[in-house]
Amino acid sequence: MGSMKTFEAKLRRLEEILDILDHGSEPLDTLIQLYKEGTALVQELQKMLETAELEIKQLTPQTPSDADDTETAIDQ
Repeated sequence: MGSMKTFEAKLRRLEEILDILDHGSEPLDTLIQLYKEGTALVQELQKMLETAELEIKQLTPQTPSDADDTETAIDQ
């Protein structure tokens, strides 16, 4: 997992883990390790999405009255 850098690569790995966990054919120890890896990936992906959202907000010109409307629309 350490070599994965892109959002897409991390998302693909998470999907692989979910497929394995759904089938449940691996030993319990392996399933627990995969679950831990999956939860770590979810946190990393969430952080990446938050960073991307912040960058988009910074790049989007807003008037003071637009700022309130945009935040409400994004948060929904």
